[in-house]
Amino acid sequence: MSKTVQIQDERLARQQNALGAVGYWMVTALQAVALAVKLLLGASLRFCILDLAVLAVGVAGMVLVRTRNGLWGQKDEALREIDQAGLAKVFMVQFFLILIGEFLLFFLDEANLIWSLPYLPVWIIPALYVMIRGYRSGLYTYGTKKAET
Repeated sequence: MSKTVQIQDERLARQQNALGAVGYWMVTALQAVALAVKLLLGASLRFCILDLAVLAVGVAGMVLVRTRNGLWGQKDEALREIDQAGLAKVFMVQFFLILIGEFLLFFLDEANLIWSLPYLPVWIIPALYVMIRGYRSGLYTYGTKKAET
């Protein structure tokens, strides 16, 4: 069985990674705010586990990417692109962790639905940012001249 490899323009990959890196910082910051709000409102630890897991995955992923590639304090453009690619992957892991966790909390614990609501802005705001910026820059218009140039 042969595996087909799709060739991707490295300029498009760079743009996607840059958007993903910004999305990483947005999710991490919004998740920290959501956790702080939950704690201020008196949520039990049971309702904060997903918040802590998302933050732990995000911080551990960033530390792993930067340590593995020796990127701490580096200002080189190529190394920054490697960092953005790693953060974009961590962003996707965080994003899907939030979606799956929110889905489980939403449908498995309907009595405490209020504690799953802070997850909505945590994934909606970065998703809209990445989607809108991607469309405006022509990133998701495959097959047109704007995406290829």
